[in-house]
Amino acid sequence: MTSSRDRARGGRTRRLPRPRLGPAPGTAVFLLLLAATTIVFALSDDRARAELLLSSSTNLDHLSARPLLVLVASAFWTPGSAFLVWALALVGISAPVERRLGTRRWLVVFAAGHVGATLLSLAGVAAAIRLGTVDPGVSNATDVGVSYGMGAIIAVFLLGLPPRVGRPILVALFLGLLGFLVVGRTFTDYGHLFAVSIGCALWWHGIARPARSADPGRAERAHRRGGRLALVELVAIALVVVVSALFQQSPSPAHGSPPAATATLR
Repeated sequence: MTSSRDRARGGRTRRLPRPRLGPAPGTAVFLLLLAATTIVFALSDDRARAELLLSSSTNLDHLSARPLLVLVASAFWTPGSAFLVWALALVGISAPVERRLGTRRWLVVFAAGHVGATLLSLAGVAAAIRLGTVDPGVSNATDVGVSYGMGAIIAVFLLGLPPRVGRPILVALFLGLLGFLVVGRTFTDYGHLFAVSIGCALWWHGIARPARSADPGRAERAHRRGGRLALVELVAIALVVVVSALFQQSPSPAHGSPPAATATLR
């Protein structure tokens, strides 16, 4: 039953205000793992760095031999100063998306962007190799990073904003990615476009839209519990960022690593 306050203004049920803070365990765990790999990378020598990245890379050779392993492992490497950028993106963009969607659907969006964009871009690489327009050596390229998964998350985040704010930014994002594609024409540039498009598709098909709670009272209690949990998460995330910033170093070319043209840290 709805209260008289809920039935105010033409009998429409009042919407609960969205909490400013809430639990985002998936984002917190992902950031912890990303920080751990960043520290490991910073403490490794050049040869070990090259081996770590190459062994986790989503290239054609690895996808043929151990697809599941590299599709998962490649998402947890972002060496160098890029870690701080992605840490801020996780806190400011990924965590709000997870709070709106729930951890399971947040994971679906991230995984769809990461895996889908990887497979689509590498399908193009395989076709280009067969046509002879790309050097066959790219089949063993170094390609790791979080940008494909985050591309889908960013698209969902922007679509969740008021249309007059989110839509223009999303259009600008697409135009920017198209510009990079025209200039660079790398398979990673294609992957970024695929990732953002996947996020948009998930939103428009309803998969990445927040579900409305049938029990407002239960939702309100969950919001209150989430606020307390979020304070703990924010403290942990802040410590992770500080510690990782102290340990991280800029990556240097590794002996025996692939040429710069075939190495991508996205």
